[in-house]
Amino acid sequence: MKRAICALILLLASRPALAEKSPAQFAGEMIARLKAAHPESVFANDGAVPLQVAVKGGGHDGAQLMLYRLYDFCRNVPAENCEAGKDNFVAKALAPLPEARRENLRVIVRGADYYDAAQQQGSKEKRQPWFFARKIGDDLYEILALDSPTQIALANAADLKRMRIKPEAAWALARTQTLSAIPALPDPASLLASAAMFEGEEYVGSMLADTQGWQAVRDAIGPDLFVTVTSDQFVMVSLMAEGPGLDRFAEA
Repeated sequence: MKRAICALILLLASRPALAEKSPAQFAGEMIARLKAAHPESVFANDGAVPLQVAVKGGGHDGAQLMLYRLYDFCRNVPAENCEAGKDNFVAKALAPLPEARRENLRVIVRGADYYDAAQQQGSKEKRQPWFFARKIGDDLYEILALDSPTQIALANAADLKRMRIKPEAAWALARTQTLSAIPALPDPASLLASAAMFEGEEYVGSMLADTQGWQAVRDAIGPDLFVTVTSDQFVMVSLMAEGPGLDRFAEA
């Protein structure tokens, strides 16, 4: 499945909100916003991983906030969309974590930066495994998660123990519950005529976790299948042959 899924960033017509802002600058701004909204807590990051923010005080000692998804989102959308995303993140950042219940199991898809940061944090945790992940592409991972109306949290070994469920069974249930709540993969015949776009509240990006389904689509239409993903809320599927055009798209 070498080219079955190329996870690229969709270039939007409007000027991105973060055209010139580095991860460290973005994290500094978000930490300032978090401090203003939650003065009872202390927020700090490590220069080596600026998009991972540690929380202390206010009853949230040990909490970790991941800014990777928000940063990538803001790099590719107009300023007003980015501002709305920042406001939403700050409002929900310290909301109660999802309960470890079977019906809350989900699968999320994240890039290598997010996975590496989670691995680094996991090395400091006593609860092992701290999270469960599977590689599904060159720089993509599916990750076992817990869902709630306000938060998505990584599921760890202690969570699975509380649910009395084995990892393989948890993966199967999470996949079923996630895929049943998001759009079905596009029909290969329709992709030959035009691109397909999918937009929703959450987990639309988890369409990429259905690797067998994408392989079937690729088998039907050939090796030029690609998928562009800007966030959990938006996925576009089309055809693009390998060559300078695809290379420029990937670099951008």
